[in-house]
Amino acid sequence: MKRILKIGGVLLSAFSAFSFAGGNTGFQSIDYLQQRECTANKGFTITLSSAHANPDSCADNLQLEVPCDTPGFDQMVSISLTALAADKEIQAYVSGCDGEAQAKVVALTIKK
Repeated sequence: MKRILKIGGVLLSAFSAFSFAGGNTGFQSIDYLQQRECTANKGFTITLSSAHANPDSCADNLQLEVPCDTPGFDQMVSISLTALAADKEIQAYVSGCDGEAQAKVVALTIKK
């Protein structure tokens, strides 16, 4: 019985690792920001000054998308505006690509 549980746990872990792609973009400067209409997976677009690490291999490696329905959307917009105004770098944790091949942001960090 213990062996079956171990094998099940290993398989579940392996499945989970392959089910969820994503990763960090590395710290980047923001070139400009754009608020778009909140439809489908659109919302707030962050255009970086240089290409990001692109952990999900999205076709567009300069823009990040924060969909309006993302938990913490208002806070991520605030972090982005602060970083742009103070000329600070951000790092995004992204997961997947949107319909325009931009990485979808799920978390942001601002660097001092």
